[in-house]
Amino acid sequence: MKNVIYCILALFINNCVYAQSNDLIYVKLDSWAKDERFDKTQIITPFYFVQNDTIKTLDFESMRESKKIRITKPDGFKSYAYGYLFFNGIPNEQNPGYVNMLMVDIAERVPKLFIDRNNNYNFTDDEPSVNVPMPFNRKESVLLELNRLDNVNASIAVLLSRMDYSNKYSYKNLLNEYYELYYKDRKFCGIEYGFREQRYTARQGIVRLSDDSFRIALQDINSNGLYNEPEMDKIITANYPDTVFDSKDELRAQLISKEKQEWRFEKNGRLFEIVHIDAAGMYLTLREIKDEAMGNKLAIGKKAPNFAYIDWQGKRNKLRKLIKYNVFIYYTGPYAKNFSADTATLRTISNEFKDCVKVIGFIDVNKSYELKIFGTYSDLNWIAAYKNKYITQKLRVRGIPSSLWLGKRRKVKQYNLTPQQFLDTLRNIERGG
Repeated sequence: MKNVIYCILALFINNCVYAQSNDLIYVKLDSWAKDERFDKTQIITPFYFVQNDTIKTLDFESMRESKKIRITKPDGFKSYAYGYLFFNGIPNEQNPGYVNMLMVDIAERVPKLFIDRNNNYNFTDDEPSVNVPMPFNRKESVLLELNRLDNVNASIAVLLSRMDYSNKYSYKNLLNEYYELYYKDRKFCGIEYGFREQRYTARQGIVRLSDDSFRIALQDINSNGLYNEPEMDKIITANYPDTVFDSKDELRAQLISKEKQEWRFEKNGRLFEIVHIDAAGMYLTLREIKDEAMGNKLAIGKKAPNFAYIDWQGKRNKLRKLIKYNVFIYYTGPYAKNFSADTATLRTISNEFKDCVKVIGFIDVNKSYELKIFGTYSDLNWIAAYKNKYITQKLRVRGIPSSLWLGKRRKVKQYNLTPQQFLDTLRNIERGG
């Protein structure tokens, strides 16, 4: 009898553990992610000739005295030049925060690049060199991963390619003059021998749910290869089709808090809690929070704070002028899930319930003129307004799409109804349901 009881208990415990483990969502962050600056950046990595087996420490515009450092370089090449990459993950007493590079055969058909991965100024004891595009070859690029010494999985990546100076002779001459003027103590190779530097400091993965999918990324803000540092690194979400993560948008990105109970974010009307973040940014685990009370929202029945907003025509309005109406506040954008269907439903709400409901749609756009175009050609019967981070913080809204239903006199009624759910609720109330 005891054996039967033990078996039943064991099965019960196993089922409980299985259920709990099923609540956890494991997300593998297995690829590099672009942030909003990646494709726009024009950072230049210059190179200087090695002279008598010595290089100079990095100084910004000769604001401090540089030091000579003797290096060990590989033999057998026609020319040698050095440069630096910003990476905080490897100690460097002479050039803090940077990794040293050595380019050889810089003007030959196949230039090669050596990375001093342990910052000991010996370029013969690291990984093999990599081939880099020759000057004026703008079709090819090379991806370099920079790893920490204490955790080889912890890294960032840098994409190097040649800059396009065709038909930009004045700009090219200006850059050459700049480096020759401010770095007089070293021999500049010429701007055409430098690289465009694009930095991957975020790792991404896909959160797959039974009825939805979206992307999530961790961003290493201080470029040290670690992705879980509180008050420094960021958690960013994006729609499944998106290829860029916007680290500046408060509805998509947030700092990792010192308090683990604040490791929460919203996506597509759902609230998630991050349980664990791998230091190297290789994976994270999260769970969905079903209890909305845990979401740090405005209390139901309490009065929402007043705020001023700017509509698509540039007019300044205040929420308190709508105290006689129910107000449906909806956060969305052209790339948000169900944008077309949702905005069509907002029109229906405003048509059917124009005497008792006002709709404010905060539209997420990259440029202000995009909202003006949307407002001009959409024949709106609801209020389209510019998204504002201070309003977002006041309303405690997170994520796109998101919503907040306010009753008369700004009383909080419900968060995160879709436009269709709100329309169905209004129709049900009208029928006396």
